[in-house]
Amino acid sequence: MSKPQNDLLSNALNAIATHRDLIHEVYSKGRYIKNGSKTDRDAYVLHQNRIFVSDGRDTYRLSSFITKFFDEVTQKQRLFELLGDNAGAQVNRISQLLDEYAKAVFAGRVEDADHVSAQFHDACADLSDTFSSGISKLLNQAETNFAVVNSIEAKTRQNEHYLRQARRFSDALESIDRFGIEQQFGAGYCDFEPLAISYRTLISDRKAEWHTEISRLLHFFETYLYRLRVIAPDVKRFRQFANFLQQNPGYELPELEETHHRPLWMMRAAGINPVAYSDVRDVSTFEYLREIASQLPAPKVVSVRERPPGHIERSANKPTETLRLQPHHVALYKFAKAASRSPTPLSALNWKRQHFPEIGVPDEIWLLLVINSKNSHREEFARLRHHRIERRGESRISMNLFVQDVMVHGS
Repeated sequence: MSKPQNDLLSNALNAIATHRDLIHEVYSKGRYIKNGSKTDRDAYVLHQNRIFVSDGRDTYRLSSFITKFFDEVTQKQRLFELLGDNAGAQVNRISQLLDEYAKAVFAGRVEDADHVSAQFHDACADLSDTFSSGISKLLNQAETNFAVVNSIEAKTRQNEHYLRQARRFSDALESIDRFGIEQQFGAGYCDFEPLAISYRTLISDRKAEWHTEISRLLHFFETYLYRLRVIAPDVKRFRQFANFLQQNPGYELPELEETHHRPLWMMRAAGINPVAYSDVRDVSTFEYLREIASQLPAPKVVSVRERPPGHIERSANKPTETLRLQPHHVALYKFAKAASRSPTPLSALNWKRQHFPEIGVPDEIWLLLVINSKNSHREEFARLRHHRIERRGESRISMNLFVQDVMVHGS
C-alpha cells in the first residue's frame, strides 16, 4: 500500500474516532444542519473524509456505505430493502475475474494475476456476505411476520417485495451453477489453485445451506401471501365495522334474543331450499341406490322416424310481418335524445311521468332500463353520462343500496 493511501486511511480513522458522537447523532436523526456552532467545523472535516455527504444546502447526511454498515451492526430493518438485487451482478463479476485471471496467467503477467487473485477473493467475500446477510434479514422478516408495519395492505406489499428478493437469491444460486466455475477449476488448462481455495471456502461449501434456507423462505412467503389474500375480505369487513363504531359511538349491540330474528332487509330475497343428493362414488350407498334403481319404471323407447328431405315453397302472397318496438323502448330512445340535448342533468323519473305516463312500466323497472342503457352500443346511449341518486337501508348496519332516481346528461 502506498503512502498517500495510508495517509487517507489514517485521516479517515482519526476523523471517525474523534467525531464519533457527531456521527452517532447524525445516524440517529438522519441529517445534520449547519447552525453556526463549533460542530460545523467537525462536520466539514467528516465531509472531506467522505464520511458525510451533502444533502442539500447547509445539510449533511451519512454516506450510504457507512449507513449500511451501521444498519448491519444494529440489525435495523428498512422498508423494501434491496437484499438480493446485487447478487446476480456479483456472480457475473466473479466469472469475469476468473476469465481475467486466466488471460493474465497465459500472458505471463504475474503481478496482474496476483492483483486479480486478490480481487477474486474480495468478490467471493462480498457475494458470501450478500447471501448471508440477505438471507438472515429475510428470515428475521419471516419470523416476525413483517413487524415493521401494521396494516394488511402494507404487509401484502412487503410480502410481495420480500418474495421477489428471495427469488433473486434463488436465481443467483442457479447462475453460479450455470457459469460452471467449479468445472473450470478442474479443467486443468490453468493453475486456478489460489482462486479455488477462496471460492470453495466462501461460496461452494455454503451453497447447500443457502439453497435450503432460500427454499424455506420461498415456501413461507408464497404461503403467507396466499393466506393474506384469503383473509383480506374478512379484514376489510372488520375494518368497516370498526369505522362504523367510531362514527357512531353511541351504538349498542342488540340483545341476544333479538338476533334470533332476521332483520327486514334480509327478507328481501326468497332464498333457496337445500336439496341433498346421494354420492354415487360412495361404496356404502350402492345397495341403497340399487334398490331405488330397481323401482324406477322402464324407459319408454321411442323410435325416431326418418323424415324424407323436402323442398322450400316460396309463396308470393305470403303477408309481410312488421316488427314494432315496444312502448318502453320508444320512450327510452326519446329520453336519450332529450337528455343529450338538455343543458342540465335530466331526471329519469320526472321525464317519464311527464311524457310517457301511460307505458305501463313501474318506476323501478324504468330506472333499471335507464341504468342498463349504459351498456348499449347505440350512438344515442354511448354519449350519455349517468348519476344515480341512492340511499342506504333503514337499518344502521344495512349494506343495501336503494336507487331513488337517475340523473342523465350528454357528454
